[in-house]
Amino acid sequence: SAESLDLASELDRREAANGVELELDSAATDADVRVPTADDVRRVRRGYRLRPGVAGDDAMGWVLTRAGLCDEGLRFARRSLRLGTKDALMFFHAAMAARCAGKSREAVSYLRAARRINPYFSVRWAPVAERMLAELDPS
Repeated sequence: SAESLDLASELDRREAANGVELELDSAATDADVRVPTADDVRRVRRGYRLRPGVAGDDAMGWVLTRAGLCDEGLRFARRSLRLGTKDALMFFHAAMAARCAGKSREAVSYLRAARRINPYFSVRWAPVAERMLAELDPS
């Protein structure tokens, strides 16, 4: 809801005022609710330089994918899974990146993994995952 987003923005402003680096987090959150802008892509890249790692790989992959930079988004999404995560949302992000990059079989594999881990991983994205799985793998 708009109320929840406003509250999250206020909390982010307070954290940033205290020196907490939130560019990765805020860019990924923004990518959840709208198509990222060129400024969002710059912000996630800057945040990634400050906080590289698996969570950074996931944020980069998600923002780049949602911005239409599919191949680069998929490279980061694949990297985000390299340590054997059990995070269904990260598998969903990888599925979206794979689909965006034209890798349907890879997307199906990631969607199945997300479903195995937690079919209710997100109120917003789990239904999208189910529709995408039905579209890509109607069997």
